[in-house]
Amino acid sequence: MKKLKRAVGPWVDKDSFWNRDRELADLIEMLEEGANILITAPRRIGKTSLIREAGNRLEDRYSCLQLDLQKSRSPADMITALSVATRSHVNLWKRTKEAFKNFISSTTDNIDSLNINDLTIKFRDGLLSGWQDKGDRLVGAIAASEPPAIIFMDEFPLLVNRLLK
Repeated sequence: MKKLKRAVGPWVDKDSFWNRDRELADLIEMLEEGANILITAPRRIGKTSLIREAGNRLEDRYSCLQLDLQKSRSPADMITALSVATRSHVNLWKRTKEAFKNFISSTTDNIDSLNINDLTIKFRDGLLSGWQDKGDRLVGAIAASEPPAIIFMDEFPLLVNRLLK
């Protein structure tokens, strides 16, 4: 019999994720049916662990994009996070670079060699003007992608709260 281990950290996954099989199965079933899902619960309940594990288990059939919006303050920040999340998915990354091609070609010849923090800054700088158009093109490219994409947005209510203020 497994015992719950005391741990502090951002989330649990793979071998550390256990005893939530019913919740995970329900979430995956709803996602595969095409549902848009908002999971709400108090902090430290395991929402992040649940969505990350769902992404791990679905990654052979979907491009699973994990966004942490905790530090996001604007829609442009969310588009930046989405852009960076596509980097590990070759087809989506190519489409992301296409959506930002005018900006990318004017700032760097090889955006693939940038680390994540540099990449985030570059995309954020590129969104200072025209973020809505670039965001629309990016979301359109993701919607048309093969394999299909699932976007997991962690801390989305924090961003909405900031926008409403």
